[in-house]
Amino acid sequence: MDHLPNGDIVNGVSHTHLPQDGSVSNGLHEPDVEELERELPTVLDGQIPLGELVSRMAQAIYAELTELAETMPNMSDAARKRTLAEFVVKTKKQVVKLYVAIKWARDASAVQKAMNITAFLMDQNHQFEEAIRGLTYAKDSLDPARLRNHDLLTSLDVLTTGSYRRLPSAIKACTFPHFEKAIFGTVLSDMEGVIRYRLRMNEIIPPEMAKYRIADGRVYFTVPKLFEASMCLRGAHHDDGWLFVDVEFLFNVGGDTTGMQEFPRRPTGILKGHLLDEADRRLMYYTPIRRDPALPPDIEIPSQPQLPEGVVDAPLVRVFNFLQMMSMSYQLEILWFQAERMRSLGWADYLKVEMSKDRKVLTISYWM
Repeated sequence: MDHLPNGDIVNGVSHTHLPQDGSVSNGLHEPDVEELERELPTVLDGQIPLGELVSRMAQAIYAELTELAETMPNMSDAARKRTLAEFVVKTKKQVVKLYVAIKWARDASAVQKAMNITAFLMDQNHQFEEAIRGLTYAKDSLDPARLRNHDLLTSLDVLTTGSYRRLPSAIKACTFPHFEKAIFGTVLSDMEGVIRYRLRMNEIIPPEMAKYRIADGRVYFTVPKLFEASMCLRGAHHDDGWLFVDVEFLFNVGGDTTGMQEFPRRPTGILKGHLLDEADRRLMYYTPIRRDPALPPDIEIPSQPQLPEGVVDAPLVRVFNFLQMMSMSYQLEILWFQAERMRSLGWADYLKVEMSKDRKVLTISYWM
């Protein structure tokens, strides 16, 4: 059999007829160009119909002609000629522009197709970027969620001996130098002696800070109902400055203590960091900075302010003024917090609380 009407068998071999448009390949449907174009997004941003443009142009020309017909009879012959010439020139420019737009509109379908393809590619690129971002986020999120293997040997050491015994001795020697208790005691005793000598012979102590005690290599200044601050010296030299260590406010909060955890007696976090930095800055304001021998010679050390001639430095007075101001401000913030809490508990109509912008003046008006 060489040929059958349907072309199914030729020379004993079976054949499958494919459509002329090639829409089937290996049993899969391949869309044609028209189907692909229908899948493209339609971009109409910044476009207006050509008919609307022509209509508006015709309306504008007609409106100007109507206005000229009403106003030109009252003009002189020269004015009518000049007005008509200006109208013709201006209208011709507009009509030429419209003609160019109409000529360009013949290729509008190709431009529109290019815009649609560009929008489709941009959308695909955005989807790829979102997929990459999602995979990166999943990777970063899943890394901390992995459960590490349990360190059973370290756990046994800590539970049985109370310490970790597998740390290499070289790391211990360079990171945790071994000091005997006797050496610690000697160093602290010598430092306390230097502090005692400085306080009695060189330093100017405010009367409010006259009550102090020396222990653990530092001095503790106690100001009743305000604060207790601890400081130590940076060294044993005469020009070594003071180092601020810690502060505790010595006032109690009465009444309802709800929310008072925001105002601890011993500051922590950002507030503690601010207090330490500001106190150290006041203690070292006039203290000269020593040059580190390890620094390169081309690096300049910033100069410190100089005391006027005949004036003695008093760092403890400066730090007392600062801590006194902070103590009063701390109490003022507590009063403001308590007053605002009273307003939230039903006193909003009878109590008015105002705090100045510099947080130094609290005004409370009640039963207005």
